[in-house]
Amino acid sequence: SYGGVTARGTNGASYWQIQGFYYPTGYNGWTSLSLQNSWVHFDPAYSPPAYTKASDNLVNVRGLIKNGTTAAGTVIANLPVGYRPSERLLFTVVTAGAMGRVDVLPNGNIELRTGYSTWISLDSISFMADQ
Repeated sequence: SYGGVTARGTNGASYWQIQGFYYPTGYNGWTSLSLQNSWVHFDPAYSPPAYTKASDNLVNVRGLIKNGTTAAGTVIANLPVGYRPSERLLFTVVTAGAMGRVDVLPNGNIELRTGYSTWISLDSISFMADQ
């Protein structure tokens, strides 16, 4: 089941996703993401692309990346078994000062839907792993 709240727009055709913050009791440490399709870490001054899972199965992804392929459906990285959602999840990300979209799929793929190769922040990706 979906853990967020969806609000229907006033014009009858638009929707907004509302995500809250949840802070678990402890994390296992960060593991580097193996980036694909020419995506690389943006700069050592920013957090590297990585993922972690808390004791309650909350998965967080972080990092600032650049220079990758931007075609819709491009795989940025793949999360291992145990760090994957049970259904496709859509996330709003900041990309070169604009809004973009990154999906996380049940097979573990972190997939770009819209964004710029200048840079993309993965810091807003957070979800409960499928148990």
